Amino acid sequence: MAVVMGELVARVYDRTKGLRWIWVFLVLAVIAASLWSASRARFSEDLFDALPRERTLDNYRTLLDASGSTGRIVVGFSGNDTVSMDSLSAHADRSVHFLQTTNGDLVDSVFFRPDPTGFQTAVTEVRKNLPLYADSGVIATVAHWDSVALLNAFADLRNDLARPGAEMDADRIVLDPFGLSDPLIDRVMRSAILGGMAVIDGQLFTTDSAMAVVVVMPSATGITRGKELMQAINGAIGNGPTTNFTGTAFGAVPMAVANADRIADDATMTSIVAVLLIIGLLIWRYRSVRIPLLFFVPPAVGFIIGLGAIAAVRPVISALSLGASAALLGIALDYCFHFFTHLKHTGSIRATLKDVAGPMLLGCFTTVLAFAALSFVGSRILADLGFIAAFLLIGAALTVLFVLPHFAPVPQHTAAVNEIVAEPKKGSALWNLLFIGAVTAVLLPFVNRVSYDNNPEHISYISPEMSAVRDRIEGDTARAVPLFWSATGANEEEARQALENSVDHVRRTMVGSITEQAAMPTDLWPSNERATVRVANWKASFHGEGGDRFKRWFVNAAIQNGFTPDAFDPFLDQLDVDQVRRPAEVVRMIGDAVLVHGSDSVTIAGRMLLPPDEIAALEPMVGSMKNTSVLHRGMLSERIQELVGSDLNAILWRTSLIVFIVLLLTYGRIELALLTFLPMALGWFWILGICGLFGIQFNLVNILVCTFVFGLGDDYCIFTTEGLLARYKTGVDHTRSYRNAVVLSVVTTIIGTGVLLFAEHPALRSIATLSVIGMVVLLVISLTVQPVLFRLFIGGRAAAGKQPFTLFSFLISGFAFLYFLIGCILTALIWLLLLIFPAPKRIKQHWLRHVLRAFTGSLVYAMANTSKDIQGYVPAIKDQPAIIIANHASFIDILAMLMFSSNVVMMTNRWVWNSPFFGRAVRYAGYLRTEDGVEVNTERVREAMAQGLSVIIFPEGTRTKDGTIGRFHKGAFHIAEALQVPIVPVVLHGFGKAMSKNDALLKNALLTIRTLPVIQPSDPQFGEGDRERTKKISAWYKAKYEEIRSTKEGPVWYHEQLMRNFMYKGPVLEWHTRIKARMDAGLHDLLHKRIPIDARIVDLGSGHGMVSFLLGWSAPDRVIQGYERDADKVAIANNAYSRSPNVTFSVADLEGLIPPPADAYILKDVLHYLPPIEQRELILACAKELSPKGAIFVRDGFAANDERHDRTKRTERYSVGLGFNQAKGELHFMTKEGIVAIAKEAGLNVEWATKEMRTSNELVILTKG
Repeated sequence: MAVVMGELVARVYDRTKGLRWIWVFLVLAVIAASLWSASRARFSEDLFDALPRERTLDNYRTLLDASGSTGRIVVGFSGNDTVSMDSLSAHADRSVHFLQTTNGDLVDSVFFRPDPTGFQTAVTEVRKNLPLYADSGVIATVAHWDSVALLNAFADLRNDLARPGAEMDADRIVLDPFGLSDPLIDRVMRSAILGGMAVIDGQLFTTDSAMAVVVVMPSATGITRGKELMQAINGAIGNGPTTNFTGTAFGAVPMAVANADRIADDATMTSIVAVLLIIGLLIWRYRSVRIPLLFFVPPAVGFIIGLGAIAAVRPVISALSLGASAALLGIALDYCFHFFTHLKHTGSIRATLKDVAGPMLLGCFTTVLAFAALSFVGSRILADLGFIAAFLLIGAALTVLFVLPHFAPVPQHTAAVNEIVAEPKKGSALWNLLFIGAVTAVLLPFVNRVSYDNNPEHISYISPEMSAVRDRIEGDTARAVPLFWSATGANEEEARQALENSVDHVRRTMVGSITEQAAMPTDLWPSNERATVRVANWKASFHGEGGDRFKRWFVNAAIQNGFTPDAFDPFLDQLDVDQVRRPAEVVRMIGDAVLVHGSDSVTIAGRMLLPPDEIAALEPMVGSMKNTSVLHRGMLSERIQELVGSDLNAILWRTSLIVFIVLLLTYGRIELALLTFLPMALGWFWILGICGLFGIQFNLVNILVCTFVFGLGDDYCIFTTEGLLARYKTGVDHTRSYRNAVVLSVVTTIIGTGVLLFAEHPALRSIATLSVIGMVVLLVISLTVQPVLFRLFIGGRAAAGKQPFTLFSFLISGFAFLYFLIGCILTALIWLLLLIFPAPKRIKQHWLRHVLRAFTGSLVYAMANTSKDIQGYVPAIKDQPAIIIANHASFIDILAMLMFSSNVVMMTNRWVWNSPFFGRAVRYAGYLRTEDGVEVNTERVREAMAQGLSVIIFPEGTRTKDGTIGRFHKGAFHIAEALQVPIVPVVLHGFGKAMSKNDALLKNALLTIRTLPVIQPSDPQFGEGDRERTKKISAWYKAKYEEIRSTKEGPVWYHEQLMRNFMYKGPVLEWHTRIKARMDAGLHDLLHKRIPIDARIVDLGSGHGMVSFLLGWSAPDRVIQGYERDADKVAIANNAYSRSPNVTFSVADLEGLIPPPADAYILKDVLHYLPPIEQRELILACAKELSPKGAIFVRDGFAANDERHDRTKRTERYSVGLGFNQAKGELHFMTKEGIVAIAKEAGLNVEWATKEMRTSNELVILTKG
């Protein structure tokens, strides 16, 4: 897939070489459109944008907006020790006046001197409406007073009024002489305390009187133009003498402006330093001033496109997401590094595009998908970031691939010079793996110790002055937290009822707590239902006969204590109230209620300050009731921790799954997907472990670095895989170029983000720390893990001529070895049990041989990827003991020879005899050892045969590496002649293929066992004497083996090997090989049968070498030369790990080619790529060089007016269009009559051998003689 994409991009470059200014026009047009779109956007700095959209948080935000808490600005004025309260008050007054008179459009109101009459008026209205506001407990007490109690109560009132200044309480006593409303008024008074603020001499001060406080309520315009508002407030603070005074504003707007200014200052300073360092690095590396300038073009274009794209679909953009997206420029720069570094390596624009376009687009696509997954969280910041990232990276990648090549200078070709970091050496692979394993083991316990900083203030910049004002204004923030106690209903009445029920439940449960003593909005403005209940209780207490009696006693007691009869008429009038009187508006104002009318609901909430422990008790209690909740800023911290923890973990899992699926589809092999993906996962594992080890906390800002690190890691791993695959595929080494690009990218990213360590804004510093850790981890992982794993399982094996591992073969091989290990342990345990079992030794030996037979047989048949073809073995040894000989090419030989009978023992070598796993067991079973010598073993064999045992001996003595049969030693034949016992020859075929010597891979294979005729001691066919018999039996045995091999090892036998040679070389090539091998199996078999096994063969248009390989492997004595125009195909064929010396490939254009002399020429699916004249010339040239009795095999699609030929033409055009095959011009399919005419002209006989049903492909054989 990567090859196809690279070829397509290279073709676009070829066709637009002379039109590069069109690309400039297109880029400028896109930039102009993006800037126009971006100019209409508005930016939001709201922290809530970082959180998912959910009902609870939305309600909290709505209540904050409705209460004015988000806009309110508190300004604190303080001075040195010599400044008095009056001076602070005067300075605050001047500032308030200046702010009100000069900035009216930015400020709605300024609150400094509370109006005392407003609160007093509200209290008076409460006392005028006692049936609604009187405390039920006090009512119950007073209503049960008798005349004596009333006399005592009025006596107390008289004494109170006699106090100095008591005249101020006259109105209160007249309206509510017994304090029926005092519990409610006390609640309201307690709730009115504003943290660390108090009203002193009619003005707002902190409770220690050291700071005057002014509350500014900005207008909507002022909030939008926050910087101008803060300039106005700072100007008002500085109005007048400032020598001994300081003033600082605190609130959402001042914090937002301070953070924006701090970020701007830090970003400017660090960006200048970073850009200078990066430009210096680029100039040093590329020895060019122009290249560093071009480096910044794709990131800039991508950023503008991303900004314009999101502005087109979202009118309001999260400013935080825009700032976070700046980190993505590092990924865009990485694209430039790969392009220019590879360009320096190849010295060719086209070759560079062909090599890097595929992995670059793949890396871009997977990274875009990773960022797109951010939208699943529901956080607006993350959703915006994902959207911007998608268009930024796509725009940058396309600019690098389609625009930059037309303007990039080609640096001097330096393919063979220095590299920044060398690839791990072959001998160091084990040490690298040990290092990676050790680091992983050390970090493993710390992965789950990662902590999350859920305090939003830790990622915000707060100046010391602002922090001091906040602490004084808010009081002890560790004990007092502002919250909303809210209820929701279909209308206001239902909302009030829900809140009343919740408050009643809590007050009954939390008696004596701050919560129980605080006032709620429904205390002052109850629901209609609650108001009716209260008035009914009032009437029940003071109406009727008891009420009349209470009034008489009341008046008599008042008169007896010196009051006039009408002094308490306002109170007595309320005793007769029998209807609900709604609260006065002024009472509602002091209730501090927040009322929000939604489209289909109404929410009412009260505000209070509570310590965290009471909040913890209050939340579940309120939350358990219907439609009520407690909302506070601590929820933000909890939700941020949840977002940073579980939500983003879920994102990483989803992202990982998406990336892995894309890698799997692209590479077509799960092994390559794992090889590319596992280093990313391991890198993330390391990052978590390092953070847990050193206590580095994640927060809402630096967690975004994870997506950035993941994107770069994805890119690095893909390019590393592509470089390793290119070397494995063609032998061309691009890994140095890719490694250099990775190192440069890491260094520049560390520079770009590392300078943020010098920033003052805490969020920027947290980004720098995590980014530097992530990049260092990525560098170590990408330069060690992937190359080592690739060499261990694929590349290193291929270089040694061994088949690369697949996931299935790795698992089945591991299963087989684990099975073998467990079987050995069980056998050893059984041997121990037999030692102590009271039975004759020979019987116990026989039992142990039964165990060995069952174990070896089960293991052979447990190898599910091998088929078995066994004939004649058991009957041959059934009648009498014999010497059994067999060829030895694999460890499986031993298992196979032991699995049929328990009446056999084997002559083993020192390794088996001394094995710690099964050595003692085989010795106890009566096995023999070759090192003991022929004479000793002769007697031991005699003893074994006396017990009815046959003896298995491998005459070669050791396993052969290539599967051929080695020289036979005479020991087995000497013993057979000395004992005059028959020899049973057993031929083993396919075992060496299944598991070769010095290789742990269990390959797919057909295991064949053939038992040859028994050789009797007196058989004169093999001569006399052990020396002569050894030679003749060896020759006869090898001839029989060759007969079996030639029967089995035709082209079909090697299909598995053929496919393994093209495995990991691209899904298109692998599946093409797999399908074509199956489709053309009959053709390959026919060619093998028709071409002599020692023929000289020329394969014209050999492609990737499929036919040449199959014919060469099937008959090693053949000499095959392949010619192919496509240099890439030739490189792939020559780099096949199983290519034998008798098969070679060369690059050659068949037009005008004079082929070398040969016994057979093969032209398979190639003639239609040549013009008709060249087709004729090539066939005639082959005929001229063809040996007597030789043949030309032509398989092609022959022109015809039918659907079969139309299908052939379509498939060929697809292969050319996709770049799989190369064509100079139009395709020219010969007619059958045409090739017959050419054959007649060359004096060749024509034989039409095969014909396909679905296509017009046919095989014609042209022969001499």
